[in-house]
Amino acid sequence: LMVQHSRRASSHADVGVCWTRNRVAFDPAAASGTYGLNLEEWSELHVSVATLRLSSNHEIRACVFTEASHDAVDTAMRAWTTKRPAFATAFSHPYAPGHAVRENSRRDHSRSLFDKVLPVTDPMPLLVSTPRPNVNATVLPMLAALGSANFRNKSSIETKLLSRIGRLAHLARAPFNITLFLDDDTIFCPPTSVEQHGALGELLRWSVGAQSSNRAAVDVRLVERHLWKQTNDKGYNGTHEFERQRLIAECLATALDASCQREACRTSKWTARSCVRCVVHCEDLVGNSLTGTICPPFSQKGTYRSQGSHLSLQGGAILIHNSVRAENFSNDWLHAYLRVWGASDWEEKLVTAGIGFGKDQGPLSPLVGLSCLKQMRARQTYFDGSSVNKGPIEPMALRRRVANALHGASGEPAWNIAPLYSGLNRRLEKAFYSPVTPRKNNRGGLAAAVPHVAAKAGDQVLQYHARTYIIHHHHAFDDFGGLPGIARACDRVNE
Repeated sequence: LMVQHSRRASSHADVGVCWTRNRVAFDPAAASGTYGLNLEEWSELHVSVATLRLSSNHEIRACVFTEASHDAVDTAMRAWTTKRPAFATAFSHPYAPGHAVRENSRRDHSRSLFDKVLPVTDPMPLLVSTPRPNVNATVLPMLAALGSANFRNKSSIETKLLSRIGRLAHLARAPFNITLFLDDDTIFCPPTSVEQHGALGELLRWSVGAQSSNRAAVDVRLVERHLWKQTNDKGYNGTHEFERQRLIAECLATALDASCQREACRTSKWTARSCVRCVVHCEDLVGNSLTGTICPPFSQKGTYRSQGSHLSLQGGAILIHNSVRAENFSNDWLHAYLRVWGASDWEEKLVTAGIGFGKDQGPLSPLVGLSCLKQMRARQTYFDGSSVNKGPIEPMALRRRVANALHGASGEPAWNIAPLYSGLNRRLEKAFYSPVTPRKNNRGGLAAAVPHVAAKAGDQVLQYHARTYIIHHHHAFDDFGGLPGIARACDRVNE
């Protein structure tokens, strides 16, 4: 179950965004250069990559894993731009030198939205490699049954399962030193000032510690589910989040060295490119100091016993630092996924899970929880703060799972994981993108808005606002009202 990737030695921390658009219609022999494409399969990706190109983050590269050729992908992107002419300038938007250069092609390089179009990983060998009695008697009937099970009136659960397997395998093939893997139903917010140009790339670099020798590198980051969609049903607690943001503001006001210039950052509320590294530093610092959380630096509240070692994360944005340890993470997640959904009891799970069958985030939560437990063990501490020597708090079966699930040596976790800045994967409530005047809460702000907080530094009050860079919303272009509606939603959530 190992997916291996040959890493490139590079002194420059190149940054990119990658999507997976697999299991698509593609026929290279189709007449008139149409490639047999189903354009609806490319609608969301077009909006996502075009808004990236318009977000003034020119150093960020773009890739997509797909069965289609680069020419076919460009054909789909141009077809959708014809339908959405507001995105036409995305093709001519300035890129960094050498970016958006079509590999192995002599065609006009300036007309592609993607730097790389990469082949997909075949999911079938991975699926059949899952230990089970009589593979042919299990896998083929399972796929046949899943092929007739409808998934949201757009595909089958078989397609969903095979697509997810490929997508997880792609994490081990991250083509850039720092790669943000995104769902294709995401959109990028435009900057509101020149100082914010390039801030996203800087935020991604500092999130893996790539530019600081005195910070431990992080292999993987994901957004916590309760911060992805800030509603009660996802576990969001406004009081807790306000306190976390207040502590971050206090850190920005008092706990940083002189390289984080508070005077220069104050007017941008810490959203300027030169300030985002300070925000990453303080978010991690505060995360490690919070009380009552399951696993620092994650902010999810609870105890190890009450949560059963699960950390609820959202997989729509996954930041990967290209390394062997990140490959370990990808392979561990893939292995856990196949053991859950590719097992011989698939029929029972299909009945109980319904369209949730094949969900990739389900196996992720306990996997991350176990990794956190192993990391805490290595530091001689349990989640509840008691010493290891005071006796185990988990059953013997869980201890065996801890030993077997992760393949790190000497009791150390095989990979380090930390929370991703929540503004890189944010689900909005309708009040933010409704064309009418949004509903206000009793404090005069938008319902479920990210807290605006302040902290004092001497006689000065420093404002801090957690900026949203990427919104996660299916059919955002239509629901928000085109490109102007996207800009309006971004303005509202960041006002």
